[in-house]
Amino acid sequence: VVYRSIGVKVTFWENWMVFCSGLLGNLLPAQVGTIYKFQYMKSVHDLSYARNGSTYGANLIISLGSSAVVGVVGVVAYALSGGDFAWIMLAVFIGVGVMCVVFLTIPLPTTDEPSSRLRRAVSNFARGWNDIRSNPRTSITVTLIDAVKYVITAWRFQLAFSLLGVDESLWFFLVIAPAAAIATRVRRGSAPDRQALTWQRQPRRHSYRLACGQQRRHSKTSAGARRPQRSRRWRR
Repeated sequence: VVYRSIGVKVTFWENWMVFCSGLLGNLLPAQVGTIYKFQYMKSVHDLSYARNGSTYGANLIISLGSSAVVGVVGVVAYALSGGDFAWIMLAVFIGVGVMCVVFLTIPLPTTDEPSSRLRRAVSNFARGWNDIRSNPRTSITVTLIDAVKYVITAWRFQLAFSLLGVDESLWFFLVIAPAAAIATRVRRGSAPDRQALTWQRQPRRHSYRLACGQQRRHSKTSAGARRPQRSRRWRR
């Protein structure tokens, strides 16, 4: 949808292939999947890296905004259905939504005849951003597609957690799904996950070292307490 808004004719199955390839590539370090998508669109559809970057940025902003909209609906619906009102989550979703709306309303300046390659890339990026920003139909379509995707994801979460004995309504998981999506987009990449795993393992290592240290100090103290008794018996 976003590519078609800037005049690039991409079929559904081609976009699906590029999306899946990029998703698998992003499991590797350095966002290899995103680089592959950029290179594919440049080689096949002659879409410059700058226009690719503006498309990627606009899609990210629209997706964050749609996540915020679905999250607000989920928080309100969960509270009306008898659950707790998560005002912190509501404030976060509203803040993210307002930030996305502000970004989409800001036009970027462009130049007709850029003199250098860098200015030409910046100008192409600005043109791509302004083309997407000036077409509200694209934002509405992406928001509706994301809303359907989050409903399916929430339903999948509900089925998975029900097998574990967690019985919650669909509205509860309609809050969890966009919140997880926002956290994933903000902290994209595998390095933060490795840091989180390292942080979780550190207390165990420290506690083990602390226990060993206490045992060693205890053994030294007990040995030191016994040595004077032996020296006294030897003197006697």
